[in-house]
Amino acid sequence: WLAAQSDVPEGRQYAWEAFIGRARQHMHVVFATSPAGDAFRTRCRQFPSLVNCTTIDWYSPWPAEALLDVGIRFLELLNLENLPSAAAVAPLLDFKAAAGGSSATTKPGTPPVVQQAAASGLQATEGADGVGLSAGQTTIVRRVAKFCVEAHKSVEAAAAQYVKKLRRHCYITPKLYLDLLHQYAELLNTARTKLGDDRRRLLEGIGKLADTNATLASMEAQLGGLQPLLLEKTASLKTLAERVKHEQDEAERVAAIVGADETAVAARTAECSKLKEEALADLAAVLPALDAAIAALDSLDKADIVEMKTFIKPPALVQLTMEGVCILLQEKTDWDSAKRILSDTKFIQRLIEYDKDNITERVRKELARVVADPSFTPDQVRCTLCAVVWAGQPAVS
Repeated sequence: WLAAQSDVPEGRQYAWEAFIGRARQHMHVVFATSPAGDAFRTRCRQFPSLVNCTTIDWYSPWPAEALLDVGIRFLELLNLENLPSAAAVAPLLDFKAAAGGSSATTKPGTPPVVQQAAASGLQATEGADGVGLSAGQTTIVRRVAKFCVEAHKSVEAAAAQYVKKLRRHCYITPKLYLDLLHQYAELLNTARTKLGDDRRRLLEGIGKLADTNATLASMEAQLGGLQPLLLEKTASLKTLAERVKHEQDEAERVAAIVGADETAVAARTAECSKLKEEALADLAAVLPALDAAIAALDSLDKADIVEMKTFIKPPALVQLTMEGVCILLQEKTDWDSAKRILSDTKFIQRLIEYDKDNITERVRKELARVVADPSFTPDQVRCTLCAVVWAGQPAVS
C-alpha cells in the first residue's frame, strides 16, 4: 500500500506518519456504558474527552420486534430441533399471551444493527417462519423467543411500577435481555448434558436388563431340563431320609438298651470289685494260717498219729479236731471213723493233696459249726490237725 502512494515521500518518518494517518482514518472505537446512576456522571467529569472527543448515541429501550428478532437469531444457533415437540413445551413457552401487533417499525434511538434486524429479519420470520430451518424447529425457536421477550417486557413493566410506588430505579437494559438468552443457552446445555447422561444410563440399564432376561431364559431352560432329575433326586432323598430316621430310631432304642445294660454292668462290676477286695482281704488274713497248716503237715509225725489212735475216749478238743478232719475228708464224724482215717497209710498224703479251693457248700456249713466253738483255736488245742482245720476257715466264713 505504501509503495502505491505517490504523495508519500521516502523515509521512515514519512512512512510512520502515513501509517498513523491511515489508522486514524479507519480505526473506530465504540465505548458503551449505562447512564444509570452516578457512575457515568462522575466519569464524564473526570474525563471530559468522553464528551468533547466522542459522538454520543443514546439508545432507548429496544422494541419488542427487535428483542424478538435478536432472540430468534440467537436461538437458531442452539439447534433446538432435538428438543421435545412444541406440544410438549407449549405450557412452558406460553408464559402469557402475546401483547401488541407485529409491526416492523422501530422506535427512534434504536441501534442500527437492531433496526436492520427489525427491518429484514423480522419480516422473514413473520412471513417464511424461519428460512433454512425445519417447521418444528422454527416453531420452537419462535415460541422460546416470544417467551423471552414477554419475560423481559414483564420485568420492564414491573420496574416501572417499582419506580412509581417506591421512587427507586431498577434499570432493565437490553444487556439483561442478552444475559437472559445466554443463561437460557447455559441451562439448555446443562439440561442436554444431563439428559444425555440419563439416556446413556437408561440405555445401559436396558442393555443389562436384556442380558439379564436372556440369562434368566437360559437358566429357566436349563432348570426345565433338570426338573425330572430334580424330582428323582427329591424322591431318593425322601426315601433316604425315612431310612435314616428309621435307623436313628433303632439306634436310639439300642442305645437305651445298651445304656441300661451298661448301668447294670457298672453296678455288677462295682459289686464284683467289692467282693474281690473282701476276698483279697480275707486271703491276706488267712495266708499266714494256710502257710502254718502246710508247715504243720510237713512236720506231722507218725508217732502223734499213733498216740491219737490209742485213745479209747479222746478228750473233747481232740474229738472236735478229728470231727473237723472227717468233715474235710467227707467221712463220718464218729470216733471209730476217725481212728480208721488215722490208720490209713495215705492219711497225711490226703491232707497234703486236699483241694482246698473247691470245698462244697455242705462241707463249709458243717465246718463252720466246728470252727465256731470258742475253745477250738490252735493256741489252745496245740495240735497240727487243728491248724489244718483252721486253714479251711476262710472258705467257710
